Amino acid sequence: MTINIYQPRNGDKVTEPTISLQGKVSEPKAEVKVNGKAVSVTGTGSFTVKIDIEEGENLITISAVHKKLSFDRALTIYYEPLPGLEIESPDVSSEVTEDRVTVKGIVARPDSVVTVNDIEVDIDDVGAFSMDVGLVPGENTIMVSAVLGNRTQSQALSVAYIPALAIDITSHEGGAVVTESPVELSGIVTVADAVVTVNDIDADVTDSIFTAAVELTEGENAVTVTAVLGEETVTQTVTIVYEPTGENAE
Repeated sequence: MTINIYQPRNGDKVTEPTISLQGKVSEPKAEVKVNGKAVSVTGTGSFTVKIDIEEGENLITISAVHKKLSFDRALTIYYEPLPGLEIESPDVSSEVTEDRVTVKGIVARPDSVVTVNDIEVDIDDVGAFSMDVGLVPGENTIMVSAVLGNRTQSQALSVAYIPALAIDITSHEGGAVVTESPVELSGIVTVADAVVTVNDIDADVTDSIFTAAVELTEGENAVTVTAVLGEETVTQTVTIVYEPTGENAE
């Protein structure tokens, strides 16, 4: 009489606390026990049993007895649990309009080492962690890894940073007084692909910096900057006071 074990194999390393042992005894009428507990045997001699194991080395014994015949087998299984990494936010694939995102997650084993983009993060007593990550416009890949002993779990997150359309006039503050015309107005548009106009005249946009020459009339001048991207439009108006002097004065 013999016993064949199909899975697991002797010396296997597993990452789950429960294994499914599958085997076959050559005598279907034999009484089969696994770790001392009787298991059901089919008419063909096959048997399957779930076994809970402990972290580290586990000895599993299989015995078969039929009349005066007996057969014993043993195998050793090593349970090496993974860190149990779970990402709570952001989603695996997401879009944001801010230039930072907070990566939050938890590991089942607080004694793991967790890194976000290769930077180690603190883990609390229950395994929770969080870290702010800066983004650049467009697609950003964030790699979260958890290491426990020689076992590693990793999760790649794809975060698309799509800045909200906005403009900021940086060259002149409201109420600025100038003595020459035209003046060069400049500023920043958050989305470089936007079409920017200054008083309805197209501005030059390079690397999100817009510039335009603006003709002024004496006194207060309302200068309106407009940025358009698809169906989205934003505007900003600044008042510039033109007080010509010398040859510029009438």
